Amino acid sequence: MLAKNGKLGPQLQTHAGDAPCPTLQPESSTPGVEKGKPQFCNGIFGLPPTAPGLFRSRKRNVTLASIADAFSAGVGFDRPLIDATRLTGTFDFTLEFAPPQRVQGLNGTVADADSAGPTFPKALRDQPGLKLRSTKASVSVPVLDQVEKPSAN
Repeated sequence: MLAKNGKLGPQLQTHAGDAPCPTLQPESSTPGVEKGKPQFCNGIFGLPPTAPGLFRSRKRNVTLASIADAFSAGVGFDRPLIDATRLTGTFDFTLEFAPPQRVQGLNGTVADADSAGPTFPKALRDQPGLKLRSTKASVSVPVLDQVEKPSAN
């Protein structure tokens, strides 16, 4: 949810239809950065951190629900993150924090838990202006009840 009612933090901006923003990245290239933004949209891209041991990522033209979903898997919480901001549209978002565990970034950089830097909750509050709130909610969970080897064709 928003840390301050109705106010976005300095690292969370509504996505403007600015310069061309391709959504497909050539397989042979690493996401580049132009004017502080990833060259590509609709994805989450690792960026070089400002200090060793930190994890830094930038998202461009993504929903807050996709941001919450992306961080659910990799920041050491035992529960999913759910967007409760009620904000619609797409956003540009930057976050840098000391990971709670060893994390390999999307650009191949590795950050360790013993890094000096803000924790994920503190970085989330100070940079994009979001805060975590523990609550109970319904979440869809896929269940596999059977797996079979494919038949020979």
